[in-house]
Amino acid sequence: MKTLIPALALALAAGPVLAQEARPLSAIVAGLEAQGYRISDIDVDRASIDVEAVAADGRPVDLRVDSGTGRILSETPDT
Repeated sequence: MKTLIPALALALAAGPVLAQEARPLSAIVAGLEAQGYRISDIDVDRASIDVEAVAADGRPVDLRVDSGTGRILSETPDT
C-alpha cells in the first residue's frame, strides 16, 4: 500500500503535463488550406478532426487530422 500512494500521487501530478491541448480549429484549417486543400466539411472529435476536402490536384479526399498538432494522420479517397 505504501508503494501505491506515491505512484498514484505521481500519476495525478503528471496528468496535466501529459494532456495535449487542441490547436485552434482556425489554425488547423489555415494549415490545410496552405497545403492546397479546399475544405467542404469538418467533424471535430476530442482527439482528431475528420475533414472532407478537395486536394490541390482536384481529388476529393477524407482527411483525419490530429487536433493537438494539426498533422494529417491519414488521407483516403472520398467515395
